[in-house]
Amino acid sequence: MCRDLVFRDCTIGEFDGNDARLSRVAFIDTDVAVLSLRHAVCADVDLRGARLHEIRGGDSLKGTTMTIEQIADLAAVFARSLGIRTD
Repeated sequence: MCRDLVFRDCTIGEFDGNDARLSRVAFIDTDVAVLSLRHAVCADVDLRGARLHEIRGGDSLKGTTMTIEQIADLAAVFARSLGIRTD
């Protein structure tokens, strides 16, 4: 379990949150190459300050907060997680 954790001004190659319980976690001015959340349970996870390049386990994003810009940038990732093909 990760609780009350803040990542600030750092670079993370891969954040492995697979099968984790994340609560009150924030990413502030942080570059995240891969955010992996397969089978994770998130509660109050703030991704607004993260520069996200890839998300694995997009279906586990319930309980997170993202900006509309982040969501738009990752639209293809979300589509793939729903089984939608894009070109």
